[in-house]
Amino acid sequence: MATAVSAGGLYALLDRNDSAHAAAVAALAGAGGPLLLITPVLAEGMRLAERFLGREAALMLLESAIRSEVLVQPTDKRDLAYAAGLLRAQPGLSLSGALTVALAKRLGAEAVLCLEPPLREAAAREGLQVLPDAGPAPVEAASAEGAATAVPSAEGDSPQGATGEAAP
Repeated sequence: MATAVSAGGLYALLDRNDSAHAAAVAALAGAGGPLLLITPVLAEGMRLAERFLGREAALMLLESAIRSEVLVQPTDKRDLAYAAGLLRAQPGLSLSGALTVALAKRLGAEAVLCLEPPLREAAAREGLQVLPDAGPAPVEAASAEGAATAVPSAEGDSPQGATGEAAP
């Protein structure tokens, strides 16, 4: 099934030391199908990766998008209009989170990989499966020593570390 990924979900996939990493990877292993990102989520994910994991991790994410391991979709007016309605209805929901739900609805994705509580609520309210199924532990600030992994490919490959080692 196609899965839209939020910035928080994307970061959890990248950082092996993140408290939600294992749950995020396991959820995608069971989901199969392509990973969908809306352009602002790629930008936000790269910013988080660079800040907490280093420039190489951010570039690894960009290269995953170039290789179509994640399918980056442009934002269009339908997404913006849908997101505006979600933002009015859901306090605390970010624009990138609302755009992730809008993308999922527009492209017929069945699930959203996200950790952000307001986004999880909005996605569920919109009839999308929320991954990981069980609410992960609160997202903690990552340390600069976090270990980056590649984003699992659309074919469901397991993530690979920056050194080519499989993530634990």
